Amino acid sequence: MLGSIAGGPGLVQSVRSMEAAFAARRGHAPDLPGAFAEAFASHAAQHPALARAGAAIATAMDHLAHDSAGPGDLPYHNRHHAAEATLAMGWLCRVGQDHGLISGADAALGIVAMVGHDMHHDGTVGGDGRLERRARDAVLAIAGAAGVATLVLDRLGDVILGTALASVPRNGARLQGLLPPGPHGPGHDALRALANEADVCASLLPRLGPSLGHLLAAERGLPDPGPASGPDSGPDSGPGSGIADSRLTFLRSVPKLSGPAEAIGLGEARAQSLAAPTRRGGPDERGTGS
Repeated sequence: MLGSIAGGPGLVQSVRSMEAAFAARRGHAPDLPGAFAEAFASHAAQHPALARAGAAIATAMDHLAHDSAGPGDLPYHNRHHAAEATLAMGWLCRVGQDHGLISGADAALGIVAMVGHDMHHDGTVGGDGRLERRARDAVLAIAGAAGVATLVLDRLGDVILGTALASVPRNGARLQGLLPPGPHGPGHDALRALANEADVCASLLPRLGPSLGHLLAAERGLPDPGPASGPDSGPDSGPGSGIADSRLTFLRSVPKLSGPAEAIGLGEARAQSLAAPTRRGGPDERGTGS
């Protein structure tokens, strides 16, 4: 599937390929270990410790989903979301390597980060970084036990922390050269920006995105206005004045996309979503800026 997405004949075909890949997976029970194995396949031989770590994190996520003492598999921040973010990170990193933005080692680290970036999510809005710190701590404990080196653990944790909403503008600005590089260098900065894009990949899609908004509303206990509104507020948006309003705000707030994101079709996905008639009932877009 990656080949057809990253190298398909045009952006619209890429959007269709992503929609099809995610829809097929959502038609069955979540398979996070399988998603990780697919995304990590080209890196496994060179990075065995990270391969063990990613597989162990995925297995731990399966156990957490069936733990009666915890929140279980949440409506939105669940293993389907983790699998989609992991696959998207694999696609983005493949193109990122081709573009010279990141190395193979960066890509391997980023894919593992996305497997567990929402580990122990409790369904609350967060926004203060506590959810990301919780996920980082759990992931690093598993990765350390799998033999991942200390310096790699530090960067792995930093990518997870970089998925916090507050980090998104800074990650994008560094990727565009508008800010000086971070302490881990330009490749790591690019990795954090790609992680942000992988996190919202499914929410940008014109068909899947609206249904995810309903799931996120259910997770947060928000009133659901029904399927005609076609909502999706994105994984980190606040409740706002309604789900449809939140989707529009989310779509407009997505920072300038990276070259890899444009290459796999996320720019076209966002454009299709903004033009989608399924948002009827939402706010009038005229004159509101972008």
